[in-house]
Amino acid sequence: TTTTTTTTTTIASMESLSKTAKELCEKVPSSLPDCYELIHNRSSKKDDFPECLSTNLREVFFECRQKLTHGDESDSFADRVRELLGRTDRRKGTKLARERTAAVPALLRQLADLPHTHNDEETKRIVNVVEKLHTLNIRVDYAVIKEEIINRGFSRWLCIIHVILDHSHMKYRKNMKEGDMSLFRGFALELSNDKGFSANKRPHEVVSNTKVENQDAMELDEGEAVGAESPQPTLMLKMKFLPYMVRTFGCRNGLRSLKQGGVIGFMQYVNNLLSAKWKMSPKARKEWMPFFRAWAEYAEPRLANRLPEDGVDMPQLTSDCYLDHLQRFIPLYESGELGPQDGSGLYFQGFAIVVSPTQEKAKMAADYIAKKISCFERYTGSKVPSGTINGVVCSVTPGDKMARFKQLLNDRIGATFLIFFGCTDDDVEFLVDDEMDIKVTKGKLKSWRKLNVSRTFDLPLSDLKESDGSEGKKELLGSENMKKCTDVLLEEGSKDVLGLEPGILVFFPQIPGCGKSSLVNDDAKTELQSFLSTQTKVQRQVSVRMGDNTTGKFWNIVKKEKARDPSGVYLADKNVPAPSWDLVANVCAETNAIGVPVIPGNALRTTVVEGIRFPDGYLSMNRTHTFPFSLQYLAVCLIHILSREDGTHPGKLDASESRACMIVIMFFCMYQKVSADEFFASLAADFEANSAFLSREPIEIPFLREPGLSDLPAELTDVLVDAIRAQLGYSSAKTTKNKDVTKIKDPYLDELESRLRKTLNNHKDLLQTMTVPVEDSRKSFLEKIKESIEQADCDELTAALSGVEPDPKEREIWYVSLDISPNDVHNFLLKYSDDTRLETFWGNVAGNQNPSETLLGSQCTDNKFIQETHVTLAHKAETTQSAMKEIFGSIENHGIPVEVTALLWDDKTAALEVGLPQETNKGDPLPPSTNKFTHVTVWIQDGTRAFRSNELPDLVNEGNASRYTFQNPGKLDGKLIFQYT
Repeated sequence: TTTTTTTTTTIASMESLSKTAKELCEKVPSSLPDCYELIHNRSSKKDDFPECLSTNLREVFFECRQKLTHGDESDSFADRVRELLGRTDRRKGTKLARERTAAVPALLRQLADLPHTHNDEETKRIVNVVEKLHTLNIRVDYAVIKEEIINRGFSRWLCIIHVILDHSHMKYRKNMKEGDMSLFRGFALELSNDKGFSANKRPHEVVSNTKVENQDAMELDEGEAVGAESPQPTLMLKMKFLPYMVRTFGCRNGLRSLKQGGVIGFMQYVNNLLSAKWKMSPKARKEWMPFFRAWAEYAEPRLANRLPEDGVDMPQLTSDCYLDHLQRFIPLYESGELGPQDGSGLYFQGFAIVVSPTQEKAKMAADYIAKKISCFERYTGSKVPSGTINGVVCSVTPGDKMARFKQLLNDRIGATFLIFFGCTDDDVEFLVDDEMDIKVTKGKLKSWRKLNVSRTFDLPLSDLKESDGSEGKKELLGSENMKKCTDVLLEEGSKDVLGLEPGILVFFPQIPGCGKSSLVNDDAKTELQSFLSTQTKVQRQVSVRMGDNTTGKFWNIVKKEKARDPSGVYLADKNVPAPSWDLVANVCAETNAIGVPVIPGNALRTTVVEGIRFPDGYLSMNRTHTFPFSLQYLAVCLIHILSREDGTHPGKLDASESRACMIVIMFFCMYQKVSADEFFASLAADFEANSAFLSREPIEIPFLREPGLSDLPAELTDVLVDAIRAQLGYSSAKTTKNKDVTKIKDPYLDELESRLRKTLNNHKDLLQTMTVPVEDSRKSFLEKIKESIEQADCDELTAALSGVEPDPKEREIWYVSLDISPNDVHNFLLKYSDDTRLETFWGNVAGNQNPSETLLGSQCTDNKFIQETHVTLAHKAETTQSAMKEIFGSIENHGIPVEVTALLWDDKTAALEVGLPQETNKGDPLPPSTNKFTHVTVWIQDGTRAFRSNELPDLVNEGNASRYTFQNPGKLDGKLIFQYT
């Protein structure tokens, strides 16, 4: 039936196309001359046929090109185009009158409510798109245009809709419903006049039916169009398209680099173009680099007029006729005759500065180094352009402006090098004549050595010498030291940050007093480094930076340090309020890092404060302010600050600071307009806007024992609210130049500070009982950081960051298991919910609740219960990849029943002991599990790792765990699967 329906639909479509083609042939016979000739020579104004103002520019181009090849320059393509445009007389063709309007959503709503549009589903769907954009507060540019084609007496109104920001597409997609239209970057709507709409009136005067312009679809670059698929007319798109940019800026403009530096020079130019200038993803670069490599090898001989004898008459390749060659090249490339190749190779992407006492020596050494590392971006002095340029060698003397290079180095995140050539005391005295100049040169060299770079080299003049080469030409010969220098530059300067294993950036979107420094101390760093050295497949280093000990812009420094170790784990000991989330996201995007936020347990609870107190004392109660953290959390952080010993805090934020409490209040207010429910979504939106990756879940560490506010005294609540109102007043006051609460002279702030301290100290004992011990927080923090590191080692996540999909055949098997439904596991356990011998087990996993209300299978919300219940048969740590594939490959996806024989548990772990059959449901032999204890882990306590269940039998033998043997073993159905990393 489906086949018949599809065939009928296809035949109907072909009939419709054939009918349309026949009508076009009748109206525009093939015997007619070219359109522009026809219009130009027409003597009558009577429309015997529709005007078609077009011509085949490709044919005109190749016709002109053929004449030029044979030496005839009388008829250029540019002249022919001008002639065509003149013949069509554009001034008498189309007029556009543009008027902007902000009332488009309301206009289209009126349109949808008109009687004759009630049955027009397409109009309704378009209106729904515009209204959803308006409701979601998505930035959109609307423009209403009246188009008049004068010589046909035709006019119409168009509405152009342009979505401004990239991340708006994700926001729109999350709110899409079934049947909604997809959102594009730009599209046009026609306000048609087929229902009595007068084109002389403006759209808001008479509203009419709307339809989508049915223009030809154009290819979208990845990520521009998102949303559910739905049958709908194609929308007109206004975009820059990558193929045009590749053709013009890559293939044509790169010919200069190809001529000067050969294939390697061209590839370096292209790599710089794609990564530094266009910020293309590694996936896109991987797709385009083979194309450019093949083009370079095709173009290099033709650029030198060494045309191959392939029987094709082609002119010498130049930037003027590159399109001829590109048209010839593309079929060869697509057929595989000229590729594909992997486009791999080392391309210097670093920034190297060669310093020497004289310009002659600096230029000589820089030219030699640039040639050896195939770097063709060579600059002298301070002529190096600003911005992020990859692959630069610059020659300078000590007298050049160092401040320029200091700024350039601060802006870079890649490898940077400083090479001193002939800068030893003896060499300086040899190269510089005047004694005073020698002293000045040596002094300036000391300043250059203070520049912050990745590597520094000192090369004496003897490391580079001139010698007589072939044909009497002078050649430079480098010593072994010079070779080591160029080798290091090429190796370290060719690393692509985005192509490495993803790293981790741990940050704290909290407020002062949250205890973050106690989590990222030296002991924590040591434990994490030990874990990384022994338990992970990617070797990483742990770095810690404390904000209070950092001079300069913190996140700029973090970006540079993180870029030098992209795969490392970086712990940023600094509070990150909402206004700074964008900075963190930018660091993650540019250093290939996964952002891992740490949030306090039980502290995210929306706080609403009514009113604002302005600096002049006026209290307005007409405003409502929302914050994501509870007042309980704020009070605890404040008492932590006041409990610090004077002078012990690196940032001097303790009781000795006169406005210590108000500083914490100021940080709390920086989260204004973000609710607890929107906290993580808002953070994710900033990361998405920067094309950065955020961990799937934040690290939530134990902080408050209870999330409620019932135990917070009324007088404490009142003074906290008063302090928040005062801070908001100073933050929003336009007349207040200095909004730093430590520098504002206001007796009211002094009074608030005094009230806060007195009230907090009155309830100090209560507040201290609200928090969990710091040891518990630190232990949980370390365990969850380890889990985040293991997630970063996941091939799928690495693929997402690199943009390259892993080949299923090449993915690493993590373990082989029998997957069992958590519903079946929980239903089995509930059969024994009334058994008194399992009383301690039920006390551990369910507490005072009824087990049936806790064990809900796949719907269980308690993360202590394992959702991916399984029996491990083999693990990568105990066998090889080939062995797992060979032993279990033939029975993958086979059903296998397991027999549940016992339950083992202690206060941290619980598991079901199971027995395995000899064969699968299909009769194939089942190899035994490599685990000594064959089991299904069902429950783990917070901070405990699942593999601990392997220790339960030994704990039972030692009397530290319990075991219950089932008299009637139960049956559970499993399925054998390969779990990949």
